[in-house]
Amino acid sequence: MIRNIMGSSYTTEIYKLGANDLRRGTVVAKNLTTATADKASVKGTEVYLLDFDFQPTGAMADVDVSAYSDQADLVKAGTYAILVKYNVGCQFAVDQVDTTVAIVAGDYLIAGTGATAGKFIKAVTGNITPYKFNNVYLDGAKTLYQIEVVEAKTI
Repeated sequence: MIRNIMGSSYTTEIYKLGANDLRRGTVVAKNLTTATADKASVKGTEVYLLDFDFQPTGAMADVDVSAYSDQADLVKAGTYAILVKYNVGCQFAVDQVDTTVAIVAGDYLIAGTGATAGKFIKAVTGNITPYKFNNVYLDGAKTLYQIEVVEAKTI
């Protein structure tokens, strides 16, 4: 899930997803060779957040569908999706954050690796990233993690 919190200055691109189904808010990187996007791994820059314009059709067009349902939140492999690149000063909230290593307000985040690829993880010494964790953001009963885009910094 992804929610815009503050700031409307961001760039969007349309890109086809690679071989994996991904959730909105996943940290992705473009593969220029295959013209696809997939989970970013150990990257703090040149990454995007995955979004998708879910539009219920047919019998579902007259039904309220939760933005958190798999139907609305899961973007299928091979589908054209929206890649969002936030500019400095923007804040957004996502649920694609690995919290097995505790994060606190002020920590910097990058894309994970291995099992955490595509999720934000706590940045460590030597990482370069513009993503700074602000705090937990409650979206109804769902917990999201609010992130601010700052000038890229080497941790």
